[in-house]
Amino acid sequence: AIVAYQHALQKGSLGKNEGHTWLVLGYAQFRNSQFKDAVKSLEKAKTYPEKKKEAEGILAQVKAQL
Repeated sequence: AIVAYQHALQKGSLGKNEGHTWLVLGYAQFRNSQFKDAVKSLEKAKTYPEKKKEAEGILAQVKAQL
């Protein structure tokens, strides 16, 4: 899943789904214990207003693992 999300982000043209893609990428990285990468992805997801609250919640969980 991580590779697919990264590929989609590199390809671009996600429009309104870009924030969601950063969010699910960060969550997948978190679940795979890639905590530093997860933080970066979730910080990016936070820049999208519709994903900010959800990203902050997952980010708190990630930071608890650091």
